[in-house]
Amino acid sequence: MEKAIQLEHENNEKNAEIRAKMKEEADAVQDQRAKEHFEASMTAKKRGREEKQKRRRVNVEIASEIIDLIMDVADEAYDF
Repeated sequence: MEKAIQLEHENNEKNAEIRAKMKEEADAVQDQRAKEHFEASMTAKKRGREEKQKRRRVNVEIASEIIDLIMDVADEAYDF
């Protein structure tokens, strides 16, 4: 009976060590996942800003061409 109690006690200690190790590994993975998530969100934000800047440049070019056309039409109308 004493040996069974001792074995159970040893098993409980081993299980506690295993649980502690698993918790440490889970915490390490959680930190890594948080870091990866942060990096991914920063990359997505950067990509979004780049796309927005690209659209703005296109819009500026379009607006510039429209203004040039309006000025050409105004010059022609004035000369007429």
